[in-house]
Amino acid sequence: MLNALNLKEKQSPFHKYVQEHLSIAQMATPEETKKYNDTYKLWQHQFNYSHGDLDTQRKLDLKKINTTFNLNIKDKDDVFRFIFAIDSFYLCLLTLCAARKLDDDFCHSKLDEYLDFSFFKHLKIGNYFLPSDTYLGYSIPSVQLSLVSLAQSLASVDFLEDNHDVIREVFHEIYPREVRHSLGEFYTPDWMAQHIVEGYEFNNSNEVIVDPTCGSGTFLITALKKLNANYPEDNNIQKLMGFDINPISSFAAKTNIILNSHKKTITGQIIPIFNSNMLDCEIKSCKFENFAEAISTIISVTSHSSKTYSSADIQNLENISKEIPYLAKQRASIAIGNPPWVNWEYLPTDYREKYKHVWQEYGLFDYKGMNSIFIKEDISSLITYVTINHYLKNNGRISFVVKESLFKSVKQAAGFRKFHISNSETPFKINLLEDLTAFNPFNGVSNSTVIFHATKGQETIYPVDYSIWTVKKRQKLLDTESFSSAASKISTENKLAVPSNPDDMTSGWASLCNDLYKNLDKLTGVSSYKARTGVFTGGANGIYWLDILEKTNGSLCKIRNITERAKIKFEKITTEVERDHLYPYASGSDIRMWSFAYKKYIVCPHTAETKMYPIPIEKLRESTPSTAKYFEHFENELRQRKGFTSFDKKIHEEHFFTLQRIGDYTFAKYKVAWKYISSEFTCAVITDANDKFVGRKNVIPNEKIIYIGLNDKKEAYYLCGLLSSTYFRGLINSFKVSTQIAPGTIKNLNLPEFNPNNESHMRISHLCEQGHSDTDNIKEYIAKIDDLLLLAIGEKEKNGKTQMKMVALPASTANQESFAFE
Repeated sequence: MLNALNLKEKQSPFHKYVQEHLSIAQMATPEETKKYNDTYKLWQHQFNYSHGDLDTQRKLDLKKINTTFNLNIKDKDDVFRFIFAIDSFYLCLLTLCAARKLDDDFCHSKLDEYLDFSFFKHLKIGNYFLPSDTYLGYSIPSVQLSLVSLAQSLASVDFLEDNHDVIREVFHEIYPREVRHSLGEFYTPDWMAQHIVEGYEFNNSNEVIVDPTCGSGTFLITALKKLNANYPEDNNIQKLMGFDINPISSFAAKTNIILNSHKKTITGQIIPIFNSNMLDCEIKSCKFENFAEAISTIISVTSHSSKTYSSADIQNLENISKEIPYLAKQRASIAIGNPPWVNWEYLPTDYREKYKHVWQEYGLFDYKGMNSIFIKEDISSLITYVTINHYLKNNGRISFVVKESLFKSVKQAAGFRKFHISNSETPFKINLLEDLTAFNPFNGVSNSTVIFHATKGQETIYPVDYSIWTVKKRQKLLDTESFSSAASKISTENKLAVPSNPDDMTSGWASLCNDLYKNLDKLTGVSSYKARTGVFTGGANGIYWLDILEKTNGSLCKIRNITERAKIKFEKITTEVERDHLYPYASGSDIRMWSFAYKKYIVCPHTAETKMYPIPIEKLRESTPSTAKYFEHFENELRQRKGFTSFDKKIHEEHFFTLQRIGDYTFAKYKVAWKYISSEFTCAVITDANDKFVGRKNVIPNEKIIYIGLNDKKEAYYLCGLLSSTYFRGLINSFKVSTQIAPGTIKNLNLPEFNPNNESHMRISHLCEQGHSDTDNIKEYIAKIDDLLLLAIGEKEKNGKTQMKMVALPASTANQESFAFE
């Protein structure tokens, strides 16, 4: 189809439409210009409500857009008007595609019939409409010419022969990649939708399948194809139900239903896709008694004798759509989909305020005081709970694509992991979690994806089956391939999932092989150690990170700030400062298993005594005037830093040159450290450095290193030895979220405090210290540590708090490498 439309050609109807659309305000009549401005404001309001502001992290290539479309886009408003024009064309194209599918005599002379929906009304296809002003400008001659050309091109497309996702192709073709990413618009791959749909039998003729955030309808179309194959005589369209807050997405889903239906089966049908927010399911008043009555009203509006929809008709249909979520209570047997992944903090402000009470009602987070500023909960958790509670029947099943962090995060999603609807006393059982974090299933997007399958009305029982997917070497999954094809490229590994803290059923999950699971009670508990995050510059790496060029007279060193690769660019200077506040500086990339090396330095105006407060600038001027002068040179830049917590912000206001995440632990002589970002847990003991420029100094870790600061050498090597054991490394790897191994990862590990009188503790310490000097033979030292581990950690006291519902392990579960204790 795309070849026939030539959408990328500069003379294509698409390019002409966008150019003319953006020129309406300058070239149209005053009346048309007013209509353009009024409709643009309505569109922008809806855009901001659906998407929030454009993601400023993804800069559009305006030069490329201007060259491609022969435009002169300069600012943010121009970008919005450009997207408005694309949206308008997209809706026109969708409508014409639907008309081409259904009209055997499709012709550009019928353009008005198609775009005012009278053609579809004549066929009694209900709920297929848009507000009359949405197209904006299709009646203006200069814009209409491009639509005539588009219709002429479409006349050569045979939709009967097209059984791939035309809408996805068009969407990717006309929306620039950066725009798609900024809007958060990513299509679910066909193979993923097929995999989820194939997990259901669809053997009940009364089953209703809901996708509460359906987008363009990928899951519902996949379900429709299976229903049509299994039950060709049934009215399968009415077994579907979809919602989307975005009118463009919901219209695309409706069009998708038409494109995947025969004319005889779609004629006279209500398309059960609604432009409404699935969260609007508790309204104070409703003019309909039930779902059927609302549908009857849609039929009535569609069937009345008027050729076209009046403004009152459109308003009536829009009002019905808004009430459908309330009327659809417990109507569905199956829920499938890929809800949006948006953190609370990034939701549009109006949207966040409107629904914050719903989060609280479901117990997903406690919205109180300053803590609300740092909420990282994801809206997919709320959508999951509302879907299960409101839309699903009891014993209904759900399969959603969500973020891994909902199940594994240490800090977030504890409320989600109750698996219990607080306001209805209804549990739901996680039957299976499929972990796709080893690859990126969404083309061009890095994320950590899992698929969960659950049943309403049953308690979650641990362990939960946990399947890890990996793509075989030299294989690549395509968005458009079938699951039968994709499955041949995928390997799976079966594990078992349980809460990482047996005394807290809402703690992040650990995914374990069979032998680790059997010994979980010995390995988990309350850690005697607290991990910390390394030093954070607040976005001023280019000021604090240094190269030392040479020692100079007295106590000075010649330094140059490192500005390369810094996100924020700073002036690069070479100057002299005192050695007093210069320290070797380690990054995550400097850590290897049982070894480390540093390549740069940091200027740190804090001490073990001042901790999070820097030495006052007045004292710096007296004791280290060159260092004070260096900070004052960058004072404006340092004052402009963002991202401070409320407490740190006060320190920053008083001391413009302060660093963050500093304590006496920062200056500990020994640091048991690991990479924060790593596919495998990698740790080492960082010791003081005898540096050629600054002498004997602590090595300070940056924020990509997590560490425990200690001043006892034997204790440091003991703790590093414990963490390096096969058992604890395996457990830590099972806790981590994607590649993040955060400070909280160790809080539920049974790490007893070092006892120099304990022979096992001392032997582990000695072995680990030896191994740091013999890294070619680390495996041998770890094997010896493994043999000592049970004696070292001892037996935990039973506190009787564990309430985990357990089932016996099947004999065939998780045939991974053995982790059994001897």
